[in-house]
Amino acid sequence: RDHIFILALLTWSILRWYRWEGGQPPAWMAVPIGIFALVSAAFKPTFALAFALVEVYGLLRYRRWRSYFTWEVFSVSLMLGLYGLYFVLNPDVLLAYLNEIVPSVVDGYTGYGYIPAQILIFRDPLSVMVLSLALILAAVGLWQRSTVGKLRVLLALVALGSVLSYALQTKGWPYHALPVLFMLLVLAGQLTEATLMYRNIRWSRRSTSFAVIIVVFVCVATSFQFSTLYTFGHVRGVEHEPYLAFSTAGDTVVVADMDVRAAYSAIIQERLKPIGSYPIAYPLAFAYAAEDTIYAPDHVPPPIAQDYLDALMDDIQGKQPQLVLLRQGQSMNGPGFMNVARYVKARTDIETILERDYEYHGVFSDYEVYVHKTP
Repeated sequence: RDHIFILALLTWSILRWYRWEGGQPPAWMAVPIGIFALVSAAFKPTFALAFALVEVYGLLRYRRWRSYFTWEVFSVSLMLGLYGLYFVLNPDVLLAYLNEIVPSVVDGYTGYGYIPAQILIFRDPLSVMVLSLALILAAVGLWQRSTVGKLRVLLALVALGSVLSYALQTKGWPYHALPVLFMLLVLAGQLTEATLMYRNIRWSRRSTSFAVIIVVFVCVATSFQFSTLYTFGHVRGVEHEPYLAFSTAGDTVVVADMDVRAAYSAIIQERLKPIGSYPIAYPLAFAYAAEDTIYAPDHVPPPIAQDYLDALMDDIQGKQPQLVLLRQGQSMNGPGFMNVARYVKARTDIETILERDYEYHGVFSDYEVYVHKTP
């Protein structure tokens, strides 16, 4: 979603700037861009805020009301109308969304931790760097007083929207910061272009090419540096995930784990076949946003948690995977009080099934490893 958001936001912003400057983009281009923008804005409220910033800038800077009677705005209005009509015709869906889904999502995400937005804005190195470059680019754009200068001010505003989207999600997860990283490269490119094209500086063709190569190299190197959680290449192997030593390519596997970035990256890379109904045990976070007596004998799991437990047991009993991994201890991102292995054992008869059909090999990389017994 965050990948789509920044692509849609940047595309929409450039299209709107072109329209505000008197351009007439064809309908075949404007309509899909409008639909793309609306869909991406609907993913998260923080995404919609970034699009709103762009439109507020256009309204205050250009004051061209005719720009709202255009193909891209028409496509947005049409899609909004269809969404609205659907909810009017299906009021039960709207009530379920407002009364059940929204509270569940809010509570569930609360279970994955919280970082105040101001910390992610003013203390996160990437955010500080992007905001600093955005301020410089906006100053350059205002100084230029040209069509390109207005675009640069708009791009600085897009960068601000990306930082706000990252910060207001209050998680600090790397993939939430992808729009910020993307705008870092855009801002660096714009500032480099502004420097190279400055009228008082004469550059030879060779010098210009060399400068562009340096900028590209720095941007790529920087992107790797800011992606600290992602190790590049074939590295999620046995040396990093020892439990993979108990399987071979083609083996089926079921994982019970609450982490957003679960073991599946290693599993897929090693050509194992995940067959679990839930890639991640996220229903448990949504069911237990706050600490509860989840291990007590008389505890009754909420419906969303019970559905997960039933699906997990069906996966193990019915599909008989060669490898079963149960997350032991606290997860990286989930609620601190949740131990998935302990919870599943307390709420189901999984221990009986595992003892009968599987061989226990110990705990590796925080996973209890069970290998199916050979016939």
